[in-house]
Amino acid sequence: TQLVQVSRTAECKAWMRTKIAELEEELAMRSMKSSMTDLLGLLGSFQFLCGDLSAARLSYERAVSLERKAGGTGAGGSKYAAALARVNRQMEAEESFAAIRPSLNASCQEPLNLKDIERRDGAQLSYREFLSEYACKGVPVVLTGLFEAGMFVNGAWGFDKLREDLGSKLIVPRHRVEDSPDWAHLEDSQQMSLSAFLQQVFMDGCGDYVFDWNLPGNAPELVEELRIPRFFSGDLLQHLPEGSLYREAWPSLFIGPKGSRSGLHVDAFGSNFWMAMLHGQKEWTIFNREDVNHLGPSYQISLDPTFSAETRLAHPQSDCPSRTEALERARGWRSLLSEGEVLFVPAGSPHAVNNVTVTLAISANYIDSSNLERALGELQLIAGEDPRAVSVLEHLKQLGAERGENETEKPLFTQWSDFKRTQSKRSRNDPQEAAAE
Repeated sequence: TQLVQVSRTAECKAWMRTKIAELEEELAMRSMKSSMTDLLGLLGSFQFLCGDLSAARLSYERAVSLERKAGGTGAGGSKYAAALARVNRQMEAEESFAAIRPSLNASCQEPLNLKDIERRDGAQLSYREFLSEYACKGVPVVLTGLFEAGMFVNGAWGFDKLREDLGSKLIVPRHRVEDSPDWAHLEDSQQMSLSAFLQQVFMDGCGDYVFDWNLPGNAPELVEELRIPRFFSGDLLQHLPEGSLYREAWPSLFIGPKGSRSGLHVDAFGSNFWMAMLHGQKEWTIFNREDVNHLGPSYQISLDPTFSAETRLAHPQSDCPSRTEALERARGWRSLLSEGEVLFVPAGSPHAVNNVTVTLAISANYIDSSNLERALGELQLIAGEDPRAVSVLEHLKQLGAERGENETEKPLFTQWSDFKRTQSKRSRNDPQEAAAE
């Protein structure tokens, strides 16, 4: 956060412009060689931070072109392809906002275009209807009745069970930082035991938040009590080889004090998301994924943007003298998620969450036929920067030919052991062997 703040100062921008001039001079003295690639990447980074988007795009395009000519992109693609995508997305967002800015109300007090999230009985909703009416259309839905139908083998977990089973586990809670560039405006706090956190979470003024804490790695016996609803049991990440990136990351644990918040964000790598509420109430605000550019996205740091609209969402009465978003133009939904309910959030949908009470929930990100193409596009970019994503990308491409099997009707629940075990037979093979089965 401090580095980002420094980068926005006039002094730092002046320094970066000096570096831009030096890099441009050095590049002008060379012919187009592969050794220029990283210099072009560095130049593009400085230009992006200074707001010179057209120049940054040209620098990244030249870097990507040189990589390809040199044959150095590898299975994961160009390491600068993600940076080029970030610039392109930033330019698209700013052009979109510029087109509507003259028509915006300067007071920033127009009502938001939000409606209630639809509620459906999860025990009665078919998988095919869920897929066609919600997942494929990018529409969130609250599923009721799944706890009563047996989603948890021994009953829903509570704070006492977590304290007894996991109290000695070490966690790193997160806390909100208003102008943080980090995902959801949350940054790490001090490490502590889960039992110590549970002692303070009910106290007034607790600012820490257990956010996305991995359960398969920290509580393997506990997750054996979970049964996966049919809407999420076709997770293609479970077809990956054991130990692959993302495969063992979820479900994860969320414990939030009353009044805490996770800021407006989009979940990574084009993934769908579900959350099951075990205790308390959360207020969810979700925006249509087609309206991302109305929310003032910034892609300077990551493919997963931060949003200037978060300021108005978190502080509705605040002024916006130099606004960079059109929040009131964005279509969306807002509803309470209560104990015993399960929420589905479609891939690419910006969302923010307020903890109305002390809350306890579990969640998971996943890929199935409804978001596979979106996920492949994001993973292609990620793989250029993170070698671990290359295997994920290759396996999911192979699985794409089989995605039709995920659209058949499914039993209401899949046991956790079956959810993991039935997928792993294929995952022990390489993609070519898997495709031949």
